Amino acid sequence: MKTVPKSAAALRKAAKEGSAKAQYALGLIYASGQGVEQDNAQAVSWYRLAAEQGLAEAQVVLGNKYAAGQGVKQDMREALSWYLRAAEQGDTKALLRLGHLFDDKPGSIAAAFYAKAAEGGSAEAQARLGRMLACGESVQQDFARAKSFLLQAAELGDAGAQFQLGLMYDSGQGVSRNAEEAEYWLRQAAEQGHAMAQLKVGRLCEHDQPASALSWIRRAAEQGIAEAQWLLGTKFADGEGVRQNFRDAMSWYRRAAEQDFAPAQFCLGLMSEEGRGIEADAMQAEYWYYKAAMQGNADAQFRLGQLHSQAQPAEAVEWLRRAAEQGHVEAQAMLGRQYAAGHGVAEDIHRALFWLVRAAEQNDAAALLRLGKLFEDSYEPLVAGLYVRAAEQGAGEAQGILGNKFAFGKGVKQDIEQALFWLQKAAAQGDGKSQLALGTLYANGQGVARDYGLAASWYSKAADQGLAAAQTVLGVMYAEGLGVAQDYRKAMALFRKSAEQGDAVAQYNAGLLYARGQGVKQDSQKALPWFAKAAEQNVPDAQIHLGLMHAKGETVPVNYVEAYKWFAIAAAGGNAAGKANVEHAETLMTPQQIAEGKRLARHWLKSGAKRSK
Repeated sequence: MKTVPKSAAALRKAAKEGSAKAQYALGLIYASGQGVEQDNAQAVSWYRLAAEQGLAEAQVVLGNKYAAGQGVKQDMREALSWYLRAAEQGDTKALLRLGHLFDDKPGSIAAAFYAKAAEGGSAEAQARLGRMLACGESVQQDFARAKSFLLQAAELGDAGAQFQLGLMYDSGQGVSRNAEEAEYWLRQAAEQGHAMAQLKVGRLCEHDQPASALSWIRRAAEQGIAEAQWLLGTKFADGEGVRQNFRDAMSWYRRAAEQDFAPAQFCLGLMSEEGRGIEADAMQAEYWYYKAAMQGNADAQFRLGQLHSQAQPAEAVEWLRRAAEQGHVEAQAMLGRQYAAGHGVAEDIHRALFWLVRAAEQNDAAALLRLGKLFEDSYEPLVAGLYVRAAEQGAGEAQGILGNKFAFGKGVKQDIEQALFWLQKAAAQGDGKSQLALGTLYANGQGVARDYGLAASWYSKAADQGLAAAQTVLGVMYAEGLGVAQDYRKAMALFRKSAEQGDAVAQYNAGLLYARGQGVKQDSQKALPWFAKAAEQNVPDAQIHLGLMHAKGETVPVNYVEAYKWFAIAAAGGNAAGKANVEHAETLMTPQQIAEGKRLARHWLKSGAKRSK
């Protein structure tokens, strides 16, 4: 066949004389508008002449025009016809195009076309066939053949094949796992601009080469890979490899979130809720949580469960269930607690145990702690084991409970050394009950040398957290000068704080200091209500003082009946002073007054009065 002339005029002459290559070249000129007015219709007419003469390149391009509807009405049947005619001549582009057309069709037709194109040296076909064989997509899975085709394509420079081959070596899928080979091929693809390979290379070198990792991840993110955008946002949010910048983090998260990448949507929700990089916005946070949750993001589902737990507990339970069913351990633990408490769902101890056990199997400290509490009175050895597992994870409450168990030998053999070990761990985390327990061990010299100074120090830490019992005991230490310099003012301040929380002993002590004028100006009128509160909680000494104030008419009118009532109540509890005062009061009262005093005492005792602890 003649050589195609270079000038359009010469081409037109040769084309009219029947040169298929000239006709094809003229079609290319009109299609591109190179030296002539661009005209797809003219291009198609020249392509057709060349194609009808059997020129495979023209047949392929004519098929493309029919497929795209350029210069001719779109017609996939006609496109297929021209591709098939070119394919019969072994044209790899036609075979590749046919493979693409049949990709989403059932059966192995696409694979057959790719195989023929691959035999013709098409790197793209080799890569596509390799991926199909590796995944068992429309063909029987065959890792050996997959590797062979991918390797051919990769060596020809196909980035997709290089990426796939790198993934196979990285995962050990169908080949022996080889980190060096994996990184080599992934880098080859990444350097050609393959975005997913760039992300993967970034992931691979995060720990050893953080700067390089950041560069690769950024390149993938800039190509629009949502996972890379999310990851880059996380690095800015955490200040990992870059200076922490919440605004940049929000920007990258948003780009990924707008592609419906659920992890990024969750992170946007979290930052909106916490006001990082943006003004805190609860509605915006819930919007992003919802978007992520509807895509099945368990973290977002769990957070929605937390947010709705008070106002909409039933809805909260539904979100928690979705997250729990995906294995979200915190959701499983919380759902178990919801069932145990009947909060947002009917109380169901069996369902509670089901979810708590699943969370505990993942070693969730909160679930282990809750299970321990549920079985507290039933299976002591099991309970101790649950608390140990939770405590070993650093759960302060579990450490405190465990410390108390070892201190008093409850469910375990008493072991003061172990008690101190766990109580100190919990106390160091700010667990007030453990601080109180340590104070008690040192104050009593239980298994340790008695040390009032150390006891006062631990009591003070617990008191600062508002524990009424610690405030009361520390108040006593200040009143008596145990481990601290005697200071009635400090004692009174502590008693008042504890008394206002309802601590009966503190109420009595506050009354006593007012009555004696210790740390405060003597004031019987202020003492009376504190004695009354403590007396109602069955503190015998408070009952005696209250009775005496009524008997003497101290700040109240003399009332032997009321006095007798409180003496009798104290006496009923075995208080010797109460018995003595009953006997003395009877010498001053009429039989009717005595009878009324006894009646009032019996009524109080039957009324289910609180008992001091």
